[in-house]
Amino acid sequence: MTYLIPFFVAAIVTGCNAAPDSGQDQANNSGFDAETIVAGTAPEAGYAVPGGRVIRAGIFKAVHEGKLLEDTSGTTGKSLKSLTLEFDKQSERIPLVKGTYLGFQYRISDLPPELENTRVIKLRRVLMHPEMTLPDGSATTGSDYMVTRKIKLGQVNSYDAYGFHEDYELVAGEWAFQLWYRDTLLVEQIFTTYQP
Repeated sequence: MTYLIPFFVAAIVTGCNAAPDSGQDQANNSGFDAETIVAGTAPEAGYAVPGGRVIRAGIFKAVHEGKLLEDTSGTTGKSLKSLTLEFDKQSERIPLVKGTYLGFQYRISDLPPELENTRVIKLRRVLMHPEMTLPDGSATTGSDYMVTRKIKLGQVNSYDAYGFHEDYELVAGEWAFQLWYRDTLLVEQIFTTYQP
């Protein structure tokens, strides 16, 4: 069964870090589950932290590529606006094929009291991947920047993805996505890419 997943925010493409917003809140979540990575409190930090978990992870395909933009926050300096992806297959092993996206849906709940009357949460989004050499000769192994996600009904339901569009992006190995709240890891999804 496939699901259409609208990505209505800048999605880093020629490095394709899809940075979707809560437009994905409408997706059907049934049939996919994963363990909670972190939940409860961080006593050493002195504050309560949300709990996070991956709902589903795997291969996505673009239904609508959107508009290419310059964006220095991601791995390759490019992003897509209004990207629409379709969930294709549950997997943590991803073949390196142009036009393919590796991605995951996640949920953050048990929000701390300081977020009770807010509509958004600020998270640190980290992507680590095997070294790739960009066209300008520089090397990159990932990206690290802040994202804002919408809170709806006391939780966050969103997606993150990375798409392969250029030959230099097709690097085999471990790709790790992380979402942090303050100093606490909420969600981590690891994929292994390989040459088909």
